[in-house]
Amino acid sequence: FYSIKVPDGPLTSRLQHIEVGDQIILRPKPVGTLVLDALLPGEHLWFLATGTGLAPFASLMRDPETYEKFEQVIMMH
Repeated sequence: FYSIKVPDGPLTSRLQHIEVGDQIILRPKPVGTLVLDALLPGEHLWFLATGTGLAPFASLMRDPETYEKFEQVIMMH
């Protein structure tokens, strides 16, 4: 599990306090704009990582469907 602590963030400020045995509810569909369904197929998919590192791209990089939608996936950090 990767996470960046966002000061006063609605999610990360709570995640830092979870403990073993705490219940976490996950939604059936991801939300936000960095999801595979939001990307149009193409020749290249570029992941340009900066201070947040690879974490925002990890789920897309691990999904086999990403490599079906794009001929080449390039990660730069």
